[in-house]
Amino acid sequence: MTSSSFSLGPDSDPRAIYDALMLIINPELVSTNLEALKEKYADESEEDRAARREEYEKSYADFDKLVGSLFGAVTDIGKTFKKTALSSAEAKSIAEDKKVLDNLESHFDS
Repeated sequence: MTSSSFSLGPDSDPRAIYDALMLIINPELVSTNLEALKEKYADESEEDRAARREEYEKSYADFDKLVGSLFGAVTDIGKTFKKTALSSAEAKSIAEDKKVLDNLESHFDS
């Protein structure tokens, strides 16, 4: 299995993301190879073509599953981060409120 690295951000090239994922599933279907496939398989039999079509359909189904899993994982990470950030902000706010209340309380006790 070949690996590829890429940067994922707001300006990411969707083709680079597709290629990085498809490289794992079926390197023949990486975008830079697609144009050459017609020529590469120009002389294949109908039987071979049908078998290759089935292989490609499976590859694209695997791609869809992988993308779904990745987006699910990213969503879960985002939810966890949000929950942690909110908990942290809430704890900080409670600590600040306690400090203010303690300060007020000390003025009344004096």
